[in-house]
Amino acid sequence: DKLRAILNGILNTFGFAYQTSYSIKTGINDLLFSDLEDSYQGHIAEDSNCDVLITINEKHFSSFAEKSSVEVLTPQQFIEKYV
Repeated sequence: DKLRAILNGILNTFGFAYQTSYSIKTGINDLLFSDLEDSYQGHIAEDSNCDVLITINEKHFSSFAEKSSVEVLTPQQFIEKYV
C-alpha cells in the first residue's frame, strides 16, 4: 500500500511522455545519436513538449540538448533543481 501511494503521488505530480510512430521514425533517422534508445527517448520527450528529460546518460544527449528546448538532467541534478 505504501509503494502504491508513492507511485500514485509521482503520477499525480509529473506528466509523462506519450510515444508516437512519428517520434520513433524520427529517432531512427536522427544521426546525432549513436544509441537508438536514447534517440527515441529524446524525440518522444521533444514531441510530447516535455520540460525535462531525466537520464543517467547525460553525455549521450549533449547534441540533442544543444538544439532542443527539452532540458536534459541527471536524476541528481533534477532533485537539486526541482525537489
